[in-house]
Amino acid sequence: MIDLDAERGITPRDGHTNSHRVKLRRTGIINMQILQSYLDGKCEFDTKILEAINFLDHLLRETPSANLINIKRSYFARNTTKDRALLGGAVEAMKGVYQSIRAAQVLLSLLVKLVFANKFSSARLWWSTLTCLILRSGTSPRSCNLVTK
Repeated sequence: MIDLDAERGITPRDGHTNSHRVKLRRTGIINMQILQSYLDGKCEFDTKILEAINFLDHLLRETPSANLINIKRSYFARNTTKDRALLGGAVEAMKGVYQSIRAAQVLLSLLVKLVFANKFSSARLWWSTLTCLILRSGTSPRSCNLVTK
């Protein structure tokens, strides 16, 4: 049993627990020697080699997934203004990297590319809605009078 509240030092609410039962089972064995045989030119490409490459690809992405923002196979730094820009209308542009391992003839290649992504930045719903309406109407945000109650 894993109690997530106990790990965080949080007192659980009355009648609610954050305990989970986790069961790990072996689902298969990845033979990395067959990948080496393929790279040495001793065997043909098949599904076992594809499984080994897929395992290496997942292994490559393990550490970045824990430390960076992961969008598909691309990684973006958290809380940095250097690689981010607010575009207005609650839209943010980010610069990051894409990485994967590929089989290229009889060798493995590590592919790393610079990528750009746009996403909605975190903002209050009413502020995002107002910004979108202002941008659609063509008026300047400074000319709008916002009355909050």
